[in-house]
Amino acid sequence: MNGASTPTAPNTPMLDTASTADVTTIITTIDTMATGTATKGATTLATTQRQQLLAWSKQAHDAVEAAYLAHPAAHGDTDWHHKQRLLLADMALHLLQTALYDGELSSEHLRRNLYAILTIAEPMLPGHQLKTTADGLYTSAD
Repeated sequence: MNGASTPTAPNTPMLDTASTADVTTIITTIDTMATGTATKGATTLATTQRQQLLAWSKQAHDAVEAAYLAHPAAHGDTDWHHKQRLLLADMALHLLQTALYDGELSSEHLRRNLYAILTIAEPMLPGHQLKTTADGLYTSAD
């Protein structure tokens, strides 16, 4: 970065540098595992890495949610799409938390996360029937 501060919404918590460094380490680990260059036996995130990433995602979620709540746009305003993008980011962070939760993946949480993301993204990707796909998550058999 060039040293300039990132603009934030009033009273929005920022991620500290240490957290950003931890996330960089975690992302590097995930990338290594995804590309198949991980050392033998390194097939899952270590518990501490998972906890660090979940802690970072909570900080990121709190910042995004605060920005969303502080955004003044109402439906139909010219800036409404900016507010919706914040909501999409908020839901994406919920999906990240669901995916990284230690233990059995909750199909209900996953379904809820995907439903929200697809519903919010529908106007952003017109013609792709995302809302129909979202509705199908609750009408099709498990």
